[in-house]
Amino acid sequence: MRLLLLTFVFLTSGLTLTAQEVSYVSKGEAFPASGGNRALFTFEKGTKVDGPNQIYFEHFTDGNGKPATELEATYQSGKLIAVRFDQLQLGETSTAVVKNGKVTFSHTNSTGKTKQSVADAPADLNATPVIPQLITANWATLTNGKAVEFTVPIPARLRSFSVKLTMERTWSEGGRQYSEFKLVPSNVVFRAIADPRYFVFDNQTKVFCEYRGGTVAKTGQSGKWKDFSSRIAYQPAEARKR
Repeated sequence: MRLLLLTFVFLTSGLTLTAQEVSYVSKGEAFPASGGNRALFTFEKGTKVDGPNQIYFEHFTDGNGKPATELEATYQSGKLIAVRFDQLQLGETSTAVVKNGKVTFSHTNSTGKTKQSVADAPADLNATPVIPQLITANWATLTNGKAVEFTVPIPARLRSFSVKLTMERTWSEGGRQYSEFKLVPSNVVFRAIADPRYFVFDNQTKVFCEYRGGTVAKTGQSGKWKDFSSRIAYQPAEARKR
């Protein structure tokens, strides 16, 4: 359910973004990508304002109402300055801080052991919570068959990865038209071992309505955690049979 309307204004050159309104929250249900009608998690994504900073967040909550993951990306003047990821199921915390042209990564595991790394910060650095906004910002480019590439920091991996967005397909259903966009690593080696991620939009409203692919949440239990690949249907969600 969209609680507050957020209007984004993007610069047409590069991948810098700014937000005019203050905050919004979209809620969804996360189903196993393999199928099934029972959601294993609820999911929230949205924005909030903290002084001069715009924070884009994504939170998973398990079926018992217990927070599973919390991911927050902080932007200032349209540029990414920090990412924090708490994997609460595993008891791990990871961060990426961008300052003076460098990005400093830190990962602390459940035993309290911390590892760090430092790398140059590319100009096209953007966090995963803003990918839907980058799609709408580059809608004309993507729908004309061109790719959009940028760099994503993954704090838990202590590094960044170059990724590529393309439009996969468009179809009509129930009197409306939808488009699906695919995100893959730019590197062909990483692409061979990483599953694509898909983002579905309503063409008329440019509303992000479904996600399919890997997530940062886990299923199982302590000592037997498994990666969770999901289909997230945002509310209000209509059944889309494809």
